[in-house]
Amino acid sequence: MTGPYDTRDAQAHADVAAVFEELRADHPAREAYTAGAGTLELAHLIADRAEWIERLKDAFRAGDRRTLKGSNGIRP
Repeated sequence: MTGPYDTRDAQAHADVAAVFEELRADHPAREAYTAGAGTLELAHLIADRAEWIERLKDAFRAGDRRTLKGSNGIRP
């Protein structure tokens, strides 16, 4: 589930996985996530579902907020 540029924390992975659990098992987005695809690629694969795009963005924004909070505002 992680790629070379994956910055998701454990909670973000859980949130993203929850979005993709609603997809059929052989959906390309689900397979891409398992293979470690990045946010942009995943968004393209579910572009026809605006509510899933929003949930995906929310998961990553929340992860960014947790990362920033844990680093005292200094990005790694």
